[in-house]
Amino acid sequence: MDPLYAGITAWVIELAVAGTMFYGLRREEQKVIQGREKVKS
Repeated sequence: MDPLYAGITAWVIELAVAGTMFYGLRREEQKVIQGREKVKS
């Protein structure tokens, strides 16, 4: 049963890291979009 828990834990950690990276990327993208909107107006 220990290998199963190790595998599940590894998946959870990977998903958390990927989610954090996507969240940061989305925030940066929103900053760029807002900056472009300010320049237009």
